Amino acid sequence: ANKNAVEEAIRAGGMSYTILRPAYFAQNERSFKPDLTGLGVYPIPAGNQGLAVVDLRDLAEAAAISLTEEGHDGKTYDLVSSEMLTGPEAAATWSRLLGKQVSYVGHADFDAFEVQLRKKGSPSWLAWDLRIMFQGFVERGFSNTEVQTARFAALLGQEPRTYSSFAEELAREWATA
Repeated sequence: ANKNAVEEAIRAGGMSYTILRPAYFAQNERSFKPDLTGLGVYPIPAGNQGLAVVDLRDLAEAAAISLTEEGHDGKTYDLVSSEMLTGPEAAATWSRLLGKQVSYVGHADFDAFEVQLRKKGSPSWLAWDLRIMFQGFVERGFSNTEVQTARFAALLGQEPRTYSSFAEELAREWATA
């Protein structure tokens, strides 16, 4: 379903609400260990425009705060950190952290991306949805603003975690496993 239409339906529904709009989840990277450590490729078509990122721990904290503290009814929060992700920058980050060459596989063939998602077990509807989402990221980006980041930081009471900090944490975890 179109997320904007869902948000409008929630607003029109007459109930209390707080809308949390998460960006790309940093924790998605956990599933790329074989690609990153073995093949040496960053497999997600993140593009070059910039993709906003959120750490799921910050998302969970935002949800808890908005549910348990006053003052969030009727508000919408964009859950984004200060750091934007691009495919080439992600590959460079992983190259540095893993001490090996990691290449960005690019974003030219979304048919192949969708097929690969299905081969890895994604249902057809999800593979299609992810394809469309990432095509949009590549074509238009999914950027954040300083205002969005500052508003999220104010909600959390601290700066949101960044992609780089999560990648560093994950690389340490993989190194000790």
